Amino acid sequence: MNRKKIMALVMAMAMVGMVAAPSITSEAAGLTQATDPSQVVYGTVSEEDIELLRSLFDAEWYLNENPELAEFFGNDTEALFKHFYKCGLFEGRTCSSLFDPAAYASAYGDLEAMYGNNILKYYEHYIKSTPEEKELRPLTTVAACAQAGVTVHSMVSSDVQITPIAYMIAERLGTNDYGAVQSAINTAVASAKTSGGSGSAERSEAGETVVVTPDDTGEAVIVTPADSESALLAQAKGLQLVGTITIESDYGCGMKEISIYRGVTEGTYAAYAGYVSDINTVPVQTIGAYTAAADSSNADMLDWNYQIAYFDTGAVVAGTSTASGMYGDNAPTSGNIISNPLTIGVATAESENCTSDTSFEFPNEVVPTVTEKAFVDENGTATTSYNVTINLENATSTSVDATIGVYSENTGFAYVGEYTIDASNAGSNAGEGDGN
Repeated sequence: MNRKKIMALVMAMAMVGMVAAPSITSEAAGLTQATDPSQVVYGTVSEEDIELLRSLFDAEWYLNENPELAEFFGNDTEALFKHFYKCGLFEGRTCSSLFDPAAYASAYGDLEAMYGNNILKYYEHYIKSTPEEKELRPLTTVAACAQAGVTVHSMVSSDVQITPIAYMIAERLGTNDYGAVQSAINTAVASAKTSGGSGSAERSEAGETVVVTPDDTGEAVIVTPADSESALLAQAKGLQLVGTITIESDYGCGMKEISIYRGVTEGTYAAYAGYVSDINTVPVQTIGAYTAAADSSNADMLDWNYQIAYFDTGAVVAGTSTASGMYGDNAPTSGNIISNPLTIGVATAESENCTSDTSFEFPNEVVPTVTEKAFVDENGTATTSYNVTINLENATSTSVDATIGVYSENTGFAYVGEYTIDASNAGSNAGEGDGN
């Protein structure tokens, strides 16, 4: 099976009216910021919560994000803080670069299920969390969510959601009006699909990469520039970094492993770098309120009965004896061969995408459980290194989706594999011991 999918990348190059003046007279328009008084439901904050919020409040950040407040409060820290907990909190203004409740809610569905749109509750949870608990929930900002491939939903407007691509574009344009960027993207994509007005659109063979030229109104221009990085490279870079493969060695190959475990509670999962066994190992990413399951015979070890997938991503220099030994006599003789086999057969591949046009079948004796092709980075050499990335999403009690990326910025190579991992048997043999 080798179903390929071209991932869309749209770049906003010019927009008219990018930062609109919100009706509640705020010059900043961050994601959680209300832009209409009708969206705001003001509440009261207890004395205990006021002191909690004070511990996080950054007056310099708050004033920089809301420069119109300088006219009323100047640099008065206490006045700015009072404005935040009486008004700004409920209007969705953030008070620190460390935390955005919309990002927190979007990244952790268990919290969103408990707190809904109660913004104060997210602040309370974050501030009261221990450092160890914070390590397990690192997605606390829009930027962190974008890096992890998580779409952030506004807490004050159900119509606003910010995709990782929208965040990237906003950053390049130097604006924090993510809603306007996303709106422009949506407008351009809709225009491309209909090819209406005097604007025109071209699509890739797969019909997903959109190029839009300006129409008479000049409202938006969304393009995929020829000199920009590929959509697949951007997607691979947007996932959570696991580690780097360095292949310059005596054997001309290198690898980076990823272990995926289900937690004690169904529907919670973690991705670890390497073939881990120590229960205190910090995961690269968690989804849900993940708690690692300890081995019944050794509480310091992970229970391998909860391991649901193991990816062994490898890179080997083509033309070497190592490559021919791994892939047979028909393997390419130049460049680097990249593969992402799954060694636990409990997943199904949704797609395997690669920027290279060169791929070849694995010899029968080394066919991995899922991946049926290896890919060739034609520009790769023994000194080329590759970053390995991951994102977990769409968790249920019996499965979780994993996206694995491999890329090199030096050569432009990128591979993305998407998998649905079966977790229905996780923990089924727990308590029987597993030899850790």
